[in-house]
Amino acid sequence: MVLQDINPINDQLADIIVRAGEPWIETAPGMAWTKVLWTGPETGRWVALFRWNKGYVAPPHKHLSDAHTYVLKGKLQVRDGVLEAGDYDYEPNGVLHGKTEALEDTEYLFVCEGPVVFFDEDGITQLPQLGRDAKAKRLSPHQLTCPISPSITSTSTTSRRKANTMAAYIIARVRVTDTDQYDKYKLLTPAAVAGHGGSFIVRGGDHQVLEGEADDRRIVVLEFPTSADARAFYDSPAYVDARAVRSGAAEMEMVLVEGA
Repeated sequence: MVLQDINPINDQLADIIVRAGEPWIETAPGMAWTKVLWTGPETGRWVALFRWNKGYVAPPHKHLSDAHTYVLKGKLQVRDGVLEAGDYDYEPNGVLHGKTEALEDTEYLFVCEGPVVFFDEDGITQLPQLGRDAKAKRLSPHQLTCPISPSITSTSTTSRRKANTMAAYIIARVRVTDTDQYDKYKLLTPAAVAGHGGSFIVRGGDHQVLEGEADDRRIVVLEFPTSADARAFYDSPAYVDARAVRSGAAEMEMVLVEGA
């Protein structure tokens, strides 16, 4: 009997591993930090760790999607209740938050299905940057208002315009010489990319030669908010480790170029 082929159609699927040494993003000086673990461009879902020092207060906000919180240590004042280490909280779409306060030094895991809206006694103070784009549901947390600190994220294009900066791209041409070893490298890169606001635009897909001559090397294109972010990714401990794993497994050409 011939068994059904259950191999994935997309042979580029790979685990995303975020190492413990990946840096935290400081969102409130000396008081609050975030570590983005995963973003889902297909759904808008995202996963992050949050670390708040005692006394930090997040501003009032409304969830536009459901969310999950698991407290790893410390205590959180959430509306009229207190979440302690080991507690899990499910928050449905549309729930309102008053100020959320860390009663102790606290760390928690947060899984969110989309953006939130911030408000105060005078009304809405910050909206998620969805606009009328039909791709709104595909935005990553780097393009959404974050429920923990409204300063951590905003639409990447808007941020670049305000800072007068441009997106940057890392373009790589790769000839794989050791598939098994290169597959190990592929498991390590997504978290390093995401940790610096990057995303895969092209990852080894089929390509056609339109002009000139080209070979059969694998093509990879990464997009970052700025060239500084791209360089920080390349020099990050996580990617240095990944490059060490890749050593001897591929012949690599890689360039960093700024967008228009």
